[in-house]
Amino acid sequence: AAGVLLWVAGFDIIYALMDEEFDKTQGLHSLVVRCGKKNALRIAFALHGFCIVFIALFGHASHLGWIYFAGITIFAGLIIYEHSIVSPEDVSRVNTAFFTVNGAISIGVLVCTILDMRGKQPSSFFLRITSCLFFMGACGVSAFPLNDPASLFGILYGIIQFVIQALNY
Repeated sequence: AAGVLLWVAGFDIIYALMDEEFDKTQGLHSLVVRCGKKNALRIAFALHGFCIVFIALFGHASHLGWIYFAGITIFAGLIIYEHSIVSPEDVSRVNTAFFTVNGAISIGVLVCTILDMRGKQPSSFFLRITSCLFFMGACGVSAFPLNDPASLFGILYGIIQFVIQALNY
């Protein structure tokens, strides 16, 4: 949960860069207004760094294997890419960073986790995959508009897996 919260907080800061002028005119004291775009991006990058650590710790605690950690490595690379396409001087690619990159991350982590869990005990599989589906669902709801098929698929899939896990106990 900590990893997801840090990830969402980090990409929400990136998305808030576009609202700086509005926030100023409305007298809002957002992080971007208080700290400036450059420092806000630094804070977002730090949050994303801690996010990677917590998600890796989750994988270790859940005894996930190399496929999961390969996915987390790709996740880290995509976070670096996300930060490389947005700068304090140019926020024109925020939507690409926010929607496209975060969508790829959430689906990628889910796929790597499922592949890593093949052949493991069903009860362990459903317990672990449900945690990862909550991860994907949280990111899907945050990173995709609700009319996006990938987001709806992720949410529906998470609900189905949760029901299957509940029936197994």
